[in-house]
Amino acid sequence: MPPRLSAAGLAAGCLLATTAYAEPLALRPGLWEMTSTTQFGQMTITPAMQAQMPPAALAQMQAVFARMAKPHVLQKCITPDSLARALEFRTHGMQDCTHDIITNTAREFRMHAVCTLTNRGATSTADLQIHMLSDGPSHMTGTVDMTRAVKAGEPGPGKSHTDVDAVFKTADCGTVKPDMDGK
Repeated sequence: MPPRLSAAGLAAGCLLATTAYAEPLALRPGLWEMTSTTQFGQMTITPAMQAQMPPAALAQMQAVFARMAKPHVLQKCITPDSLARALEFRTHGMQDCTHDIITNTAREFRMHAVCTLTNRGATSTADLQIHMLSDGPSHMTGTVDMTRAVKAGEPGPGKSHTDVDAVFKTADCGTVKPDMDGK
């Protein structure tokens, strides 16, 4: 099964990563609510692979993909400290990322990243195109397009597209703890 990549987590990482450069998106610190919806491209499970998979494992994998395609809502506490510490691009489930900032203004952030994914001893590569737009300090929309180099015999989608909508809720994060390391 492919690594579990949280689009909302990725978007939150991008939100923090934008602050590490000269002119970050002009966003307010506080509690943010991020909604993400992911669409997957063609499944790479061939009929031959399906025939080798136990029915329960195939059903479980299909259920995971169906769950991941539903909207996800994540609350994220963004503080001045977490903004200041967001000095590098980080994602959950990925290592060895290299990235290029293409655009970074108070209104727009665009980045290209290539990351290594490791799952059960198998290694693959993910190519990400990230684009975020702010229409003010309290709202951001964006997309994350990922193409995953899938090796022969490895199930999972090769492509995904995620739409992100982030809304500032309040200056007080309440019980939501900030991620101090930018993750």
